[in-house]
Amino acid sequence: MPDTSRRHQRAATGRLAYRPHRRSPWPVLLLVLFALLLQTAAAHAAISHKKLVILSSYGFSSAGVQTLMRGITESVKQDDRTEVQIFTEFLDLDSFPSSGHTERMVEMLKAKYAVNRPDLVVAVFRPAHDLLLRYRDSIFPGAPVITFDLKRNFDVSQLPEGFTPVLGDLRPGAVLDAIATMQPRVNKIVVVTGTGHLDRLFQTAFAGDFESASGRFSFSHTDRMSYEELCAMASKLPNDTAMLYLSFSRDRGGMTFVSREVIKELAQQATVPLYVLWDTAAESGGIGGYLFKLEEAGKTIGDVALKRFRGERTPPVLLDDNAGFMFNEHELSRWGISRSDLPPGSSLYNRQPNPWVEYRVYLVAVGIALVLQSVTIALLLKNRQRKRRVQEDLNSSRDQLAALTAELSLSEERERRKIAVALHDKVVQNLALGKMRLDQAMLKGVVAPEPAVISVCRILDVTMHDLRELSTDLSSPLLYEFGLKAAIEDFGARLSVEHGFDFAVNGDELPLGEELRITLFQVARELLYNLVKHARASMVTVSVVGEPGWVVLEVEDNGVGFDPLTSKKGFGLQFINQRVASLGGSINITTNNPKGTQVLIKVPSDQERK
Repeated sequence: MPDTSRRHQRAATGRLAYRPHRRSPWPVLLLVLFALLLQTAAAHAAISHKKLVILSSYGFSSAGVQTLMRGITESVKQDDRTEVQIFTEFLDLDSFPSSGHTERMVEMLKAKYAVNRPDLVVAVFRPAHDLLLRYRDSIFPGAPVITFDLKRNFDVSQLPEGFTPVLGDLRPGAVLDAIATMQPRVNKIVVVTGTGHLDRLFQTAFAGDFESASGRFSFSHTDRMSYEELCAMASKLPNDTAMLYLSFSRDRGGMTFVSREVIKELAQQATVPLYVLWDTAAESGGIGGYLFKLEEAGKTIGDVALKRFRGERTPPVLLDDNAGFMFNEHELSRWGISRSDLPPGSSLYNRQPNPWVEYRVYLVAVGIALVLQSVTIALLLKNRQRKRRVQEDLNSSRDQLAALTAELSLSEERERRKIAVALHDKVVQNLALGKMRLDQAMLKGVVAPEPAVISVCRILDVTMHDLRELSTDLSSPLLYEFGLKAAIEDFGARLSVEHGFDFAVNGDELPLGEELRITLFQVARELLYNLVKHARASMVTVSVVGEPGWVVLEVEDNGVGFDPLTSKKGFGLQFINQRVASLGGSINITTNNPKGTQVLIKVPSDQERK
């Protein structure tokens, strides 16, 4: 009995003392983590990485080239399975038409892509295509090519293996038919074209269209005119005439131009309607026409590129449905053309619906920007008027006038600086934020990409661009961050691009005090403005040199020169003389008509004036 009780007691005690073994969770967690890593690696491996080179025949300043490239980029970036790295190259044949330039570009491209070889090349317009026909095997060996150009320039059957054409067409003949319907009194057509590479290609391509319409219209071409002659002629055309814009990248004098600026100026100056052939030209001005859609063409090129990346065969693509009649409603009203006279199926742009309810936030932002811009201009005008009144009141005392003028100029520059910083750091940033949110809303489908929304986006882009330009024009940030030479170099470079002359700055960056730095920049700016208005120069050089006890500013040009005695009445030279006199300096002007002008300014250094 006792033994049996002890056994039962041990058994009972054993059951009560038993605890189940707990397994560690770490193996399971490690297995889950490993599975996630494998999934991530598989997804990453599934993404195809490709390199795309876009080779454009012309420069990036062309709005058409920019729009086409934007369409290509948007299309290829939307494919989640393919990550595309895009490189852009510009032959810029309008600015550099010589054969030597093309040969140098070929050598540069060979060296640049010798190791980093692309998977695909897009040739924009015929010159880039012709270059690849000759040099593809040495520049991009084995890379397939997508060619974009006018259909009438190509015989598809003659293309070698690996070339896929995407071909559209501009149809001046359709525009001429529309003119005959919309303006039955018109019997003369001024064809706007220049002497550039693209200008001549268009003249050749469309010669048949003009010949076919010679029974209805007489044609005159502007390729033998300077830009000034073209604008003057456009402002005096009779009402039995219309203008048709092809391309004007270079005039007879060799000056180069940007199409959107030419179209904008002609549309404002012309006494008759200006017709165009593609959508980006219509955005710059004019009445419209049978417009080819460049951004849609770019998206089609991007779709073909993705197919080539996936190894699919791609037959030639003809963009026959990528154009249509579109007209500017404002211009139709301006020229008294009724909608009922438009070709069937025509659409209108620049219409002005009332978007206040749906887009009031963005419209308010644009309105605030415009108000701030107006206030800024008003303040600047008020400061200028105050400065002139003070100068007239103190005309009897030159020393006092010079000192007061100097102080006012410095104050004005400080105010310009404050306003410029406020515009750039607050207004532009707020507009950019609004634009970004609107883009995100359209991308997410919250806001439909209707014409009115797209119009607001364009207004925001233009407003931000104008405000940035206004901020820079008010006060150069380089003057304060890097010094006098950098500010003059930036200002002169922008003027040279806008007005078409060569520009160079010589000398070293000198350590200058605020008053001397601001004054010399204002003087240089005034001289360059006068040069642009009157000199008609093709080369301008500015030098900033330090001599013992002196700072020397020299501005030279090869323009038509002028008579300093008859020009002293102008406010510009008076301003320069007063500012230089306020620093205790001197100004010497040498002009040898027609060999140009040299303006030499010497002012005491900061140490000497102390």
